[in-house]
Amino acid sequence: MPAAALLLGVALVIETAGSFCLITGLGARIAATAMFFYMMPVTFLLHEFMSVNFQKNLALMGGLLMIAAFGPGKIAIEPRIASTSGSVTAAST
Repeated sequence: MPAAALLLGVALVIETAGSFCLITGLGARIAATAMFFYMMPVTFLLHEFMSVNFQKNLALMGGLLMIAAFGPGKIAIEPRIASTSGSVTAAST
């Protein structure tokens, strides 16, 4: 039973931190990769093959791979933070 509590804590951290990173775009590629590798065993061990939830997880895994490959996109916060810090440095010198 202690292993279940540990795995529940790991799942909670991965899903919460990964979702935050994907929504904000901060470290989205790393978060998408981590969540993809987290979802692989979850999908194949916990869902019946070709059930609705199995197919949903496959679709989510495909989306995570696209974010890992191409990045978070134009509306992400991370590029805006980088450009803001660069303009502040340029203005102060």
